[in-house]
Amino acid sequence: MAGEINLLPQKQYETEQKEKTVHWIYLVITVLLIIDLVSVVSVFLYWGVKKVQLTLTENKITKTTEDIKSLWNVEALQLVLKQESKSISAIEKSKRNLNKVLEKVAELTPEGVKLDNFSISEKNDIGAQILSRDPIVFSTFLINLVDEGKGGKYLSDVSVSGLVGSASGAYSCSLQMKIKPEAFK
Repeated sequence: MAGEINLLPQKQYETEQKEKTVHWIYLVITVLLIIDLVSVVSVFLYWGVKKVQLTLTENKITKTTEDIKSLWNVEALQLVLKQESKSISAIEKSKRNLNKVLEKVAELTPEGVKLDNFSISEKNDIGAQILSRDPIVFSTFLINLVDEGKGGKYLSDVSVSGLVGSASGAYSCSLQMKIKPEAFK
């Protein structure tokens, strides 16, 4: 038996080496699995954070879009208000001018002359019926309308039609004239 070699420690050494190798392989695989697991969890967490950021960004975009639309509405309202303001100003100016026209016609109308159916059109045309019992007052009124020092400053194209004189001494006619807009600015 002296010729036999004891291989037990050699086999034990080889077995221990195999076990160490398997142990290292298991350790490397475990570390790789942990790294993979951490990577997957990290990717899901990153994706979740980005999804929340995307939702917040979409909300900001929606709010900004609504704000812009609201500002457009405000701007449109401002334009409408400016137009209305211009219209109101024009009406007020027209009203002031019409008051001035009425004042001037009243100044030119002597006592004893009555104006009926007085009207002013948008085209600055004046129409009226003149009535008077005194022919001198009647003619004085007509002269006042065309006199450049009096009505001629404010009125133009004065025309009389349908002049009627009655046996009772009443005189009437239709009167047409134009307002000189530049005289009332």
